[in-house]
Amino acid sequence: MLEDGLSLSRTSMQDLGEVALRCMCELLVCLPHFNFRNNILVAVVPRMTSRSLAGKISQLCCETVERLFREDLVGEVSLECVRLVCKLVKSKSYNTRPAVLRSFLHLRLQSVDEPVGSREGGGGGHKKQRERDEALPARKGSQLTRKQRKRLKAERDLDRDLKETEATESREKKTKLQTEVLQLVFAIYFRILKNSRHSPLLQPVLEGLAKFAHLISVDFFSDLMSVLHSLAETGGLTNKECMLCVLTAFEVLSGQGESLNIDPRQFYVQLYGAILQLDTVSLNEDIVLAMECMDKMMRKRRQVSLQRVLGFVKRLSTVSLQLMPGACLAVLSTVRKCMLSYSQCDQLLDSDGVCGGVFRPEVADPEVCHASSALLWEYTILSRHYSPAVKGYATHLLHGAPTQGRHALHPDIAKMTAGDLVSSLTQPLPPFPPPHPANKTAVKNKGYYYHDAGIRDDVIRKAEQEAIKLAKSHNFD
Repeated sequence: MLEDGLSLSRTSMQDLGEVALRCMCELLVCLPHFNFRNNILVAVVPRMTSRSLAGKISQLCCETVERLFREDLVGEVSLECVRLVCKLVKSKSYNTRPAVLRSFLHLRLQSVDEPVGSREGGGGGHKKQRERDEALPARKGSQLTRKQRKRLKAERDLDRDLKETEATESREKKTKLQTEVLQLVFAIYFRILKNSRHSPLLQPVLEGLAKFAHLISVDFFSDLMSVLHSLAETGGLTNKECMLCVLTAFEVLSGQGESLNIDPRQFYVQLYGAILQLDTVSLNEDIVLAMECMDKMMRKRRQVSLQRVLGFVKRLSTVSLQLMPGACLAVLSTVRKCMLSYSQCDQLLDSDGVCGGVFRPEVADPEVCHASSALLWEYTILSRHYSPAVKGYATHLLHGAPTQGRHALHPDIAKMTAGDLVSSLTQPLPPFPPPHPANKTAVKNKGYYYHDAGIRDDVIRKAEQEAIKLAKSHNFD
């Protein structure tokens, strides 16, 4: 068209260029074995930082690279693409769009040591064919002579050996390619982590480290933990970045890092403070991230003391009052896990318990805040929540999170994760247990009181007394 002298307006040229780019992106994803694949990558990857058409070009290229990473089973295409992305980030002096580095989250790096399946030329897809070959002499019976059967058996054994050799070579190739990808990705991550701490790329770097921390060599664990510790101490991080630091540290210490002599207390303190920052305007992904950090912490039960667990249970209960219903359910589900894992959490429901010290919610360390002296009065308030789901879950916790009986959760609700519960209110939930009929008497059970008519007067009175005592100790007006 252009050779014939046809002139196009600027808008038409932009539209034509967008269509051409879409064609290249679709060709790259659908036919990654195309012989001009590298040429297309060279054209697509630099446009991941483009600002043309209000960012539509950049979004298209980033989505294409993400799809390419997800669908690449071996890693050869991913390696070429990662090299170009790393080169692009360096050429921009590590000042580029976070979406560029966030595309690394879609790399298939979780299955480096998995056996090669039928889609990669391994032995899994040839099992049925081998069974058919073995049954061939039996079907033919007397049609084959002894010499022919012997020859067929030798051919079958040779074919099986060849397939096993191909599978081994394919597995070794996959491991080698993904090892190179890891080296490139972590080189970028560590460079940004050490030298660009106030860069907008810090958040996707922390997300990547949290996801791939189990693949990092043990030799780098100490340096990584020291960097994460300094990041958390210096401050200046957003609440999400702080929780990502904590999650990365927990990931490192949960695998091969268990052998390291590292005290994670500072990260517990950071998580304890970050949870308090959650409120009604917090994104769902921030709520899920905080609950994921709690799950990682609870898995190391031998290293988490009872006082620390009680402190987190009280902090989560307090925060639940300032969250939207879906986020509140996610927090309550985490509290339920703590109650089921630590039966001593029942003492927080006992209004007659006697413990040394006074609960100090302003203390930054959950280990020394005397949470054992606190009361979970929040659930008496949540038991009158306008949301039936929150009301039912709070009533369940108020009765000690029973697994059976009238106040037990529906099995489908009990299985739901924090991520499921955050978005659960967009669709109907299974029914919660019906509330107790109004009763003016309090029933004592297992050392703590339940009240079915509403908020317990003695719990509220004791909470008010603690608040007044705390205010006087700080000279509040």
